[in-house]
Amino acid sequence: MLPHYAAGNYGVIITAQRLSKTTNGHYQVLVSFRPYSVEDLTGPEKAWAGLPGDDPERTTYMVITEKSVGYVCRKLTQIGITVSDWEHVDQDSPHCCSAIGKKVLMKCEHSMYKEEMREQWEVPLESEIKPLDAMEVSELNALYGAALKGAQVVAQQAEQEPAQPAQGDGPPEPEEPPDLPW
Repeated sequence: MLPHYAAGNYGVIITAQRLSKTTNGHYQVLVSFRPYSVEDLTGPEKAWAGLPGDDPERTTYMVITEKSVGYVCRKLTQIGITVSDWEHVDQDSPHCCSAIGKKVLMKCEHSMYKEEMREQWEVPLESEIKPLDAMEVSELNALYGAALKGAQVVAQQAEQEPAQPAQGDGPPEPEEPPDLPW
């Protein structure tokens, strides 16, 4: 069975959020949703294209283990679920921090599962790029600023001098025919 959705980023509306266990006994968070728009990468600028409203519901599964718990917490926060107790993640909890009805970003990827291509939906995490402060930029310049100045000089020289073919560039010269005894 081929995936219904192409790989890419989708705007979705969250329809459910639950706590459960996997068949292996691991705890997990399930977030169900309906895609309503897809990122259109055909143009020069970021744009979104609407989807028909009758598409089936999808679910992302976030398995909670000692290694993944930090990522799961970040993903929940990314979609607007900020809690201090796991009970509050489940929609049936009287103290639920509900994300139901929220519009968020999900990423669809394709992967093989039991010899079948499947959709795999994920909450894409925002990168944690921290800009350098003025002191760090000064330190960077002190350490490696000369490399930039040297690269700038080389670039200026390349603009001024006509390009010369490097030794060994181009097709090889034909060999002299061997002296034949006849």
